[in-house]
Order: sequence, then C-alpha cells, then structure tokens
Amino acid sequence: MELIDLLQSTASIRARQYPIRRIGSIDVVYYKSNHQLYIIAQAFPSNADKRTPYRVSVVFSGIGFSETPVKGFELPYYKVPRQVECYIQRPTYNHKVIVRCNCQDFYFMWEYYDKKNKSLLGPHKPYIRKTTTYPPKNPTQTPGLCKHILGLVKLLDTNTFIEKNSVARNYLNAPPRNYF
Repeated sequence: MELIDLLQSTASIRARQYPIRRIGSIDVVYYKSNHQLYIIAQAFPSNADKRTPYRVSVVFSGIGFSETPVKGFELPYYKVPRQVECYIQRPTYNHKVIVRCNCQDFYFMWEYYDKKNKSLLGPHKPYIRKTTTYPPKNPTQTPGLCKHILGLVKLLDTNTFIEKNSVARNYLNAPPRNYF
C-alpha cells in the first residue's frame, strides 16, 4: 500500500492521534539493488515508567538513485560519513511502504490487516483470541499505523525528508487526542 492510503485508513478509525514522547536514533539505509529505503528509529513511549523504546521501521519501495545530483535525485545518501555514495529520490506519500513497530497497539490492531494488504515488514505472529467479552480492536479490519510510526512519519515530514502532501500534513498536525 502507499503511505497516503495507510494514513487515510488510520485517520478513518482514529481522527486524532495519541501523543508520543519523542523519536530518537534514526538510521537510514538505502539498498541500490532493490531500490528500497529503510528508515529505522526508536520511539520512546509516552509512559515514563517504560524505559525501553519501541523499534519503528518504515521501508519505501521504488526509490531511484543517481551517481550525480540531477533533478529529482537531490537527496545525498552517505554510507560512510562525509562521503556521498549516491543521490536518491525524495520519498513521497505515493511510494509503496511496508511498516513495523513492536508495540502492542500495532500488534493487536494493525499487524494482521497490514499483512493482508502486503504492507507489513517481516513475519506475522498469529494471534489466538482468548476471550469474546471484549470487542475487536479493529472492527473495520483496515490496515493502518500506530502512533509511533505516525510520529516517525511526522518527523520525516517536518524535516522535509518526505515530499509535502497537504492531506497527510493536516492529519499529522491535528491536535493530539487526550487520554481522559
């Protein structure tokens, strides 16, 4: 699925996002052979008691490259510090993405439906429902993004790493949802 489609399906279920503490330690890896741009980050949970950050991954597919900076390929990629390996396309919201977060919200609400729509990075661990007293977490069965992935996308959008999109920006900059 394209990133904009995942954002819009998330917005259909959650009109406002939950707040997160911060995104840190971002790694960017580009693979020339399959034209994929991996962005891996740590998302620190809003719960101050939990010290272990979540691992958030977003992979853009179809990102082209050029050995010299030409129009459309202005983003330098550094494999070794201060040594440009190539120039890559700036990712857009219309590129196909696969995502993963190791938080429980992503696992219980989004993972299975992301897998069905071929937008899940890595294997899916099947969930066996143990009770029927609670309603399903995702009754519309739509793919989507947890707040940690949304936080990473918002950071990439704010720093103009991703090309601007007004629909995505309106949702990402909406006031956060309150817990109470």
